[in-house]
Amino acid sequence: MKRKDKQKIIDSGTTEGIRPNALRKMKRLEILDIMLEQQKQLDAARKELAETQARLAEAEAKLADRTIITENAGSLAKAALELNGIFEAAQKAAEDYVHNVKLRADSALEAEMEAQRAAAAEEEPVEEPQQEGESDE
Repeated sequence: MKRKDKQKIIDSGTTEGIRPNALRKMKRLEILDIMLEQQKQLDAARKELAETQARLAEAEAKLADRTIITENAGSLAKAALELNGIFEAAQKAAEDYVHNVKLRADSALEAEMEAQRAAAAEEEPVEEPQQEGESDE
């Protein structure tokens, strides 16, 4: 067998394009060499396939993580908007509470001042008008 035919079989993995009687004329050792080379190529291809599948799995995992992050980003933005609304409502409620407390404090202060005025008015002696002709003498 020609060296060229042997290399063609090794490279292509098939006997296509080889002279029909070429394999019959080969020695057993040459056929074993071809089979050994093809086995090495097959092992290398399997190793490359395993590496490619591992990279694919890793890429799919990263894609899934990004998808989750993207979904969570939308959820986080929505949650932030909802929290913002809650905080605005809480701020308004706190402002209303402070306003009501001030109004009550002002009302209580006015009532207390009115009570003090009334008490002071009761304690002051009422001066009776003096009649003409009467004097303190």
